[in-house]
Amino acid sequence: MSRSRELRKHPTELLELQADMASALAVAQESKRSLERQLADGADGAPGHVQRLHVAIAVAKRLAHVIKQIGDGIAWRTLNYDRPVIRQLADKPQTGHIELESAIQEFAAAAEHVEHTGDIVVMNDLTNFLRHGDFTCVGGGGVTIAEYKGGTAARRSSRAKRQSRRLAEVLEFVNTGVRDADGGLEILLRQRVMARSHLATVAELIGEARRKGAAQARLSPSLAVDILYFDLLAEISDPRKMASLLHDPFRQTREKVSHHSLGLFQEFSANVAPYSIYPFSDEDCSDIMIGAVCLMSHFSHRNLARCLKRRGLSVVLPTERQLSTYLSLPIGERRRAQDQVAMRVWLPQGTRGLVLHMETTARMFAEFLDEESFADGIEEVLSRDDLFDGYDASVKFRAGFANEAELWD
Repeated sequence: MSRSRELRKHPTELLELQADMASALAVAQESKRSLERQLADGADGAPGHVQRLHVAIAVAKRLAHVIKQIGDGIAWRTLNYDRPVIRQLADKPQTGHIELESAIQEFAAAAEHVEHTGDIVVMNDLTNFLRHGDFTCVGGGGVTIAEYKGGTAARRSSRAKRQSRRLAEVLEFVNTGVRDADGGLEILLRQRVMARSHLATVAELIGEARRKGAAQARLSPSLAVDILYFDLLAEISDPRKMASLLHDPFRQTREKVSHHSLGLFQEFSANVAPYSIYPFSDEDCSDIMIGAVCLMSHFSHRNLARCLKRRGLSVVLPTERQLSTYLSLPIGERRRAQDQVAMRVWLPQGTRGLVLHMETTARMFAEFLDEESFADGIEEVLSRDDLFDGYDASVKFRAGFANEAELWD
């Protein structure tokens, strides 16, 4: 974790670090596969042994996830925290396990690229966010993506040519910021408004939790946080006593959500920053990623809607039934159903409006973004005639604030 931050401007050393990470990731993934095979074979049937296998599988899975979160941090820094670009590069199905033989060849090609260009290179298989090609390069020529092909035949295959065309299209979009897609217009939007966050307050609360075991605060009308430091809470075995440490001011509100940092052991959100770039100490970031520190945020969509309505906007929230139906879907089907649980915001005097998916509002409770900044961003988009005029079809935005880089490490 520390080296990933220290080496951000050193291409060769950073690539060497990624080679170490790739080895560790391969070991964790192979350990998980081996343990799952033992579990599938029935182990020895003893309940205790089966339970130990489940725990060991979870540990291997979480270790792999932590390594990838550190890789995500390398990617975000290399791309200068450009959220619209990073979000776009994540818009593709995730690859499988890292394959050491092909990884060795890809690292050799990446090292050659670094030597010739001095670019910073990120190995995509070490990240959750970078899903196009084998490694991503950033230097004086902008963003480039390399798809390594081992032999001449592989490079000349029809599949390779199709991949090359797709990569060229993605790169053109990343570097120009606009394209026609799916019967509409797609824009990588760097907004003019500035974001305000509560990350500095959360950092102070982590220090308090390390001293007392727990800390909490109401950060804004829409957002609150509880922080637990498990080293000091390990002796609490009564669930009621543990529950008493949580202070959710919105627990009686239907349109609310609670989000905890441990949930990211199991899930990945393409629009939420990795904990490895939060403006906390290396130790704090690491403890959040491994679960020694838990951040529990509580967020009121109802209060967010009130914030927007005070600005003269019309707002419709998803119903409780829509949310329940959505959450009952398998993870793979949720993406196709995200319009059903979107927040809709529009100008009352016109037809111009926005459909805001959950990944957009997730920034507020996962990244501790102030809702007034969110409202500023909504107002800016709806007021900008240049984004809509002369275009009758739908417009899709991947948006980021003007000061995204200043929010992080």
